[in-house]
Amino acid sequence: MLTPNEAEAARLLGEPDGDVDVERAVPEVAERFGAVVTCRNLVAAPDGRRWQVAAGHSGLGTSGSGDVLAGAVLGLLARGATPEQAACWATHAHAAAGDRLTARVGRLGFLARELVDQLPAVITELGV
Repeated sequence: MLTPNEAEAARLLGEPDGDVDVERAVPEVAERFGAVVTCRNLVAAPDGRRWQVAAGHSGLGTSGSGDVLAGAVLGLLARGATPEQAACWATHAHAAAGDRLTARVGRLGFLARELVDQLPAVITELGV
């Protein structure tokens, strides 16, 4: 399981940190490393399957947000989800938590720890 941001995905592919095409890079990282990968709003399995998450926005680029996502993935794996399920559910829950905070706080200005506070309600609503 890998949860790189765009710059980290580029580095995993030996490319410059500039703008990376997530649609191309994420499946390539998944195949190259034999791992399920979630980056931005895309989840890819090493066998080529992909899932798109419609929620979320640039406000999730706050420091520590990726750590929250990784923790959500690991928590769902610990509960018995497959890597693909855990990545999809966690990516959606993380993005939906950001959307909730945006409605309350604004597009920018919320902290990663505030995402953690939103996750239980979002995961409960998903029925996970």
